[in-house]
Amino acid sequence: MFRQAMRCAALLLLCLSSSVQAALGTTYTVTRTDDPPPDGCQPNDCSLREAVDAVSADASSFDNIDIGPGTYTVSAPALVVHGGLRIYGGGSAQTFVLGDGSDDLFRLDTAAQFSMEDLTLDAAGKIEFDAITGAEAALFHVRVPNPNGTVRVRGTSQDASFHFGESEAAAVIQCNQLDHCLIFDSHVAYLRSDPDDVPPTNGTDIELLRVTIDGALAPGAGADSGMVIGTSGKVTFSDTTITATTRGASIGPGAFLSPPEIDIERLHYLGNSRPLSVTHLVSVRDSEFRDNAAPGGADPKAGALDIVDGLGDSVTIDRCAFIDNTGNADVGGAVRAAGGASLVVRNSTFSGNTFRTDSIGFGGARGGAIGFHAASGKATSLQVQHVTIVGPALTSAGVSGTAIGGFGAAEGVSMYLYNNLLRGSCNYAADALVAASGNVEGTGNTCGFDTGSNLVDATNSALALGTLGAHGGHTPTYLPAAGSVAIDAGVDGMPCLNVDQRGYARPLGAGCDAGAVEAGDVIFADGFD
Repeated sequence: MFRQAMRCAALLLLCLSSSVQAALGTTYTVTRTDDPPPDGCQPNDCSLREAVDAVSADASSFDNIDIGPGTYTVSAPALVVHGGLRIYGGGSAQTFVLGDGSDDLFRLDTAAQFSMEDLTLDAAGKIEFDAITGAEAALFHVRVPNPNGTVRVRGTSQDASFHFGESEAAAVIQCNQLDHCLIFDSHVAYLRSDPDDVPPTNGTDIELLRVTIDGALAPGAGADSGMVIGTSGKVTFSDTTITATTRGASIGPGAFLSPPEIDIERLHYLGNSRPLSVTHLVSVRDSEFRDNAAPGGADPKAGALDIVDGLGDSVTIDRCAFIDNTGNADVGGAVRAAGGASLVVRNSTFSGNTFRTDSIGFGGARGGAIGFHAASGKATSLQVQHVTIVGPALTSAGVSGTAIGGFGAAEGVSMYLYNNLLRGSCNYAADALVAASGNVEGTGNTCGFDTGSNLVDATNSALALGTLGAHGGHTPTYLPAAGSVAIDAGVDGMPCLNVDQRGYARPLGAGCDAGAVEAGDVIFADGFD
């Protein structure tokens, strides 16, 4: 909350700074909608190009360009901006700046502050906004509706940043070599950040606040949508939706970079054609992954979350839901951990996750919910704590371990399973399981649990899970009914987390319940009357 408050304060300061500086400069009012050969911006005879040229003639000042409602056409060459400038229109549904496809629309090359507000840009397939900045560049209340367009911002100093707010873009949004790239309260189709393998930055920080990345904005064959980020900076999502994209989301270091730190909360990852692929230090909280499916072909992926390289990665999943995702690898219908990764899954629900039938090879597929590839010489650690896993209603031939499973060298794997409820099966090497207590396994005994500290072969009626739904918290859960064998079946002490998936206190009864939800009277569980 503190970081978000500081970001809002910074945005307010940016707007106030623009107002103060604008008062010291000149305001040019565009009065004609065509693009004649420029001969100076005169009162009642000033095109957009003439206004931009007037601003660029004195790069030391900070000026305004006022574009009223209407459709303004621009031909070659592109409009080139030098110096500090604020361009504002009459609203994105009233002011349109259109190119004819012969060149880009705007090119920015300045070390001064720049903003563009309240208009629509369309370069007819060229670049709408190509900025090289040493300061802050911002687009507010702007529409970029052409999927073949581009908004590209590159930095030349450690202070360079880009803000895209309360806007919509079917075009590609591209942030490179910046200190910070902030997208907020916006609807976009495709976000890119290419690897920062040259100065001036140590990696672009990418921040998404209340953003929807939506493949429906860029429909049609060959249209790219989703997010591809290569940076050594920090990547942060909050209250963001990624849906119906062709590329899904990929976050990694790119070539020659140290890997990024990734912090995700309240992400809705829905109906994408590729998983969220991540690497290195990752935290995912209060997020839902539903109906995502890896494509067919030779590139093995989990359906929802893929930990891609296993080079000392540390990934924590907390209070999340993975529902009806489909992988195309031999492990991990929902989540796949590569050899060498350290994966912690806590207070989360998995339901109906499986594999593409055309991807199940000779060795079969394992771990419909959580799968791992072990690798000799790479220590792979998996800790699963207070997780509910419900396998699919129908299991395809060749799939084993509908809950947890993996392949590889057993000596490289350490598994710790505490207080979980598994209505499904396991398939992994017996000596991979280091510790297990307080677990309940339904309709079988496949996980290798010690029956002295775990309950196995429970019937579905004894589990009494009910239906997946909204039972409080940010993500869907199963709520065990009164009399479920999961109630008080968990082990107290260290394995018993102090809250459940919904954020409600645990334990509520005589002991800790197995699974992601603590059943019982939760009227006052959130601490309010």
